[in-house]
Amino acid sequence: MIFALLTWSLATSYYPAKFKNWPVAQIGAEPLHAIAEFWTAIAGPMTNFALALIFGLLQHVIGALAPVLALAKYLAYINATLALFNLIPGFPLDGGRVFRAMV
Repeated sequence: MIFALLTWSLATSYYPAKFKNWPVAQIGAEPLHAIAEFWTAIAGPMTNFALALIFGLLQHVIGALAPVLALAKYLAYINATLALFNLIPGFPLDGGRVFRAMV
C-alpha cells in the first residue's frame, strides 16, 4: 500500500512540477509495417525471458547463499510469468500486437 501511495504521489505532484517538459511515453501513430510492430511488441516479452534465463542460470552460481538463491529463483519466476502474460493475444498486451503483426 505504501508503494502505491508513493508512486501515486510522485506521478501526480513531484515529477510534473519538477520536470515540466518530460514527454509521456505513448505511441504517436500506428507502425507503417507489420515487421516494425512485431519487433516493437516482442521486445518487452523477450527482455523478460532473457532476465528469467539470467536469473535461472545465476541460481547455479550462487547455490550456497540461500537468501540470494531465493531472490534469484523469485526473479526468474516473476520475469517468466510476466513474459507469458504479456504474450496473451489480447490487443493492448504485447501478445495482441505480435498476433496482429503476424496476421
